[in-house]
Amino acid sequence: MHQRLKYLYHRFLKGNCTDVEYQELIALMDFLKDDPVLHELLDESWPILIENESTLPIDRAAAIYQRIVKEPQLKHRMFHKWKLYAAASLLLVAIGTIFYFYTDNLLNRSQTYSKNASIEDVEPGTTKAILTLASGKKIDLNNAAIDMQEAQSNLRIRKPNAGSVTLSLSEYANNNLQNEVEWNTITTPKGGMFNIVLPDSSQVFLNASSSISFPTNFAQHEREIKLTGEAYFEVERHKDIKGNSNVPFIVHVGSQLIEVLGTKFNVAAYTETPSIVTTLLSGAVKVTMGQGKEQSKDAVILKPGEQSRANKNSHKITVHEADIEESMAWKDGYFLFNNEPLKQIMEKITRWYNVEVSYEGNVDSIRFLGIYDRSKSLRKLLKDLEQTGKVHFDLIPDENTTKGRRVIVTAR
Repeated sequence: MHQRLKYLYHRFLKGNCTDVEYQELIALMDFLKDDPVLHELLDESWPILIENESTLPIDRAAAIYQRIVKEPQLKHRMFHKWKLYAAASLLLVAIGTIFYFYTDNLLNRSQTYSKNASIEDVEPGTTKAILTLASGKKIDLNNAAIDMQEAQSNLRIRKPNAGSVTLSLSEYANNNLQNEVEWNTITTPKGGMFNIVLPDSSQVFLNASSSISFPTNFAQHEREIKLTGEAYFEVERHKDIKGNSNVPFIVHVGSQLIEVLGTKFNVAAYTETPSIVTTLLSGAVKVTMGQGKEQSKDAVILKPGEQSRANKNSHKITVHEADIEESMAWKDGYFLFNNEPLKQIMEKITRWYNVEVSYEGNVDSIRFLGIYDRSKSLRKLLKDLEQTGKVHFDLIPDENTTKGRRVIVTAR
C-alpha cells in the first residue's frame, strides 16, 4: 500500500495522474492519514506546494484538510501548519472545483441518515465459526474449551487465542491412515471469519460466509480439502510417511482443482460470483478446471504475483497480473474498492455485516474507488459512500428488532 501511495503521489507531482488515479490518491491519503510514510511524502513535497501559499489562507487550508481526512480539532492536530497546508493544497488541486461542491454539501449529505436515527446500527463482523464433525456433532469454536479432545473423531482442538483454532490428529489416527475417509467441516456465517491451523500445520484464514472441509485423516499420498466462499492459505511442505517426497496439497473449489506443495495463495469462489479467482503470493500452484473424468487437460501454473480467473460456465481459465493488496484486503482488515461496481461492493457488505440489500433505480453504472476499514459499523461505512453524492442508503429494521438488517440502495 505504501508503494502505491508513493507511486501515485509522485505521478501527481509530475502532472501525470489520471482522474481515476487522483481519486485513488485521495482515498489512500484519507486511509493513511496517521501514517508516517504520508508525513514524509508531505515533507518532501513542501518546496513544490509552498509556491501556492498566497492563494489559500492557512486557516482555510487547515479547515479543508480536516474535512477531507477527518482530523481532530486543530489544537490537537499532528501536522504543523505547513504540513496541513501542503496536504490541503495537494487535495484541492487533485479534485479541483468538485471539491468545493463536496465541502459545501458535506453537512447536507450527512443529514440523510436523520430519519434512520432510531434504527440500531449494525456492527462489523467478528471471529466466529462452527466445526461440524464427521459424526454430525457441532462445536461452536467461539465457546469451545481452550483444549479439548474429540475421541470419536480422533481430533484434538486447541484455541491459542480468540478467533483461532489449531487442529491435530491423535496418535491412533496417525497410525491408521487407511481408514475410510470422512470429512469435518468448519463454517463461518455471514459476519464471521476464523483462522484455522490444519493437522498438517498449514494455515487457513476463512472469510465470512465460507467453509472448509478436511478429512479425518489425510491420505499418505495427498492432502485434500474442499472450499466454498473465500480463504487465504499458507501451505506447509509435508513429507510422506517414509519421509521421501513432498505430499501435494489439493483444494477442491466447485469445478476447479488447485494443486500446491508449499505456498501462499488466496481463493475467492463465492456462489454468486461468475469466476473462481486464485491469487498467488509465493511458491507455485497448478489450476485445473473439472475433476475426475471431466478434468480438463488445459491447466495453468501460476507464478508469484499472478492471478487466475476460471469462468464457472465456460470453464476457461485466464491469467492476469494480480493486485495483491486488493486480493488480500479482507484478511488485512479493510475493503479496497478499485473502480468496483456498486453491486459487487454490496455483496461484500452483505457477507460482512449480515444484511440484506435491495435496489431502487438503476445502479449498474455506479462504481467506487477507495479504502475503508472493515472494523467500521455499517452506518459509518454507508455514510462514507453516500458522501460521494452518487448513491443514497436507507437502513430498514427487521420485523423483530430495531437493528437495521436491510439496506435499500437508491441511485442519486
